[in-house]
Amino acid sequence: MAVCLIYLSTDDVGAMTEAKTFLDKYKDADLPSLNQVECALLRIIRKTIVLRRYPKLREEIARALESAPELIRFVSPPSAFTMTYTAEVEYHHRTFEMLKQLSDAELEKLLENLLPMEAAMEVEFREARKKLSDSERQLLGLDIYGEGGRHYFFRNVLNNFRIEKRPDLPHATPFTPAMPKAERV
Repeated sequence: MAVCLIYLSTDDVGAMTEAKTFLDKYKDADLPSLNQVECALLRIIRKTIVLRRYPKLREEIARALESAPELIRFVSPPSAFTMTYTAEVEYHHRTFEMLKQLSDAELEKLLENLLPMEAAMEVEFREARKKLSDSERQLLGLDIYGEGGRHYFFRNVLNNFRIEKRPDLPHATPFTPAMPKAERV
């Protein structure tokens, strides 16, 4: 995003050219092996939690809410998402630290094993996702994070800043930062 802001904020042709070259290089680039495995694990963990842990948590939450104060029951009830997210992030952090120790060959072999595991749960996950409550949908981006070995954000940021036009919005105007160029630093 910072490179996009630089590109949009400057009149310096050299800086704009370097920024655009950087953006073009990474917008469709494959993620490194480490990040592909990281993303695959994030997706698998998210899907596993939704499929296996959420149903039991919903029952536990319903039982707990029967005797919970009204403020909790009606204003800020827990959800399966809020009860699993912290552990999910911590698990991810510990796993990533271990993954950093692996060679590219080991990471590629691990990815070859992870992708079929993920594919095997896809149909069941898509059905389960349709039944999620709003409070459980908050982090569904992790279920598509890094699919296909790429990160969707890299291309989307160019579309969101309107540096590149989206085919479905051909008449969108370029994004303009709030400050006039003379005031930008």
